[in-house]
Amino acid sequence: MASRLTPGLLLVATALLASGADADRDGLDDAWEQQLLEHFVPRLILSKGECDLMPARFAPDEPAPRALDRDGTLYAKVTPWTGEPGAWVEIHYYHLWANDCGRMGHPLDVERVSVLLKGPALHTSPSEWRAVYWFAAGHEGTVCDASHGATAQFLEAETHGATVFVSLGKHASYLAQKRCKWGCGGDRCPPQRHALEPPRLINIGESEAPLNGSLWINSPAWPMKQKLATDFHPAVVARLAGRDKSRLNGGIVPLQSVVLGGEHTLRGLETAGQHTDKSLQKAAEATGSSIKKSLKATGRFLGLTK
Repeated sequence: MASRLTPGLLLVATALLASGADADRDGLDDAWEQQLLEHFVPRLILSKGECDLMPARFAPDEPAPRALDRDGTLYAKVTPWTGEPGAWVEIHYYHLWANDCGRMGHPLDVERVSVLLKGPALHTSPSEWRAVYWFAAGHEGTVCDASHGATAQFLEAETHGATVFVSLGKHASYLAQKRCKWGCGGDRCPPQRHALEPPRLINIGESEAPLNGSLWINSPAWPMKQKLATDFHPAVVARLAGRDKSRLNGGIVPLQSVVLGGEHTLRGLETAGQHTDKSLQKAAEATGSSIKKSLKATGRFLGLTK
């Protein structure tokens, strides 16, 4: 962030915390949520020459998402996590884009990074909380799914936000630059890049009770609502904790099936498709020619044609 809570905002946050305001009805004080998500905001690394410039700010109080400006605004959501005993919360950080302008681009793009935090008790100072696991989403729900996670200790991001690399045009999130070639090989994180300095970090609240005018989180125009659910299911936590012995404890763990390959793989598939089309066309032409010849021969035999 360009800055943490200003003195004025801190006074407002303190007053809200004292009043116990919980407008999103998740059992957590809204002002405390803001302090916590400010404390652990990730450092997003964008490629220079990004075709959609920066994450977008969306019009508040509208049911459908409408980008107002590509100014680097980030959105976030804080939710209690009950997967294990103790004080846990899960934070999602969303970088939302007006357009996916990479291969097979489309309007509106919902991307995120998540973190699972543990603290001594709810509503204690953010400085007393520690990140345990980080999750980065990429191409979810596709054959190119590159979603992955890691322990905060491995990433050296236990007391602050993790560094996250955002792929050029496609905006998939990666917890290490070298993993940017994943996602079927179509992602790139060029050497020329810069850290995003978001001008604001907006708490969107919960699906049933959006905050700060974020009504568009439930819109069917994009898959935002599906991405509000937890990223830390028991199976995911087990793999990140190393209880899945097929994975190395502490490293970056793929959490979905991933198809690896370079750009040549996609080009090869495209070329194969073109060759297949041509082959089918030739076969159809040959079949048609053969049928025509047979009909002519039959006609001559019956005396219908010359």
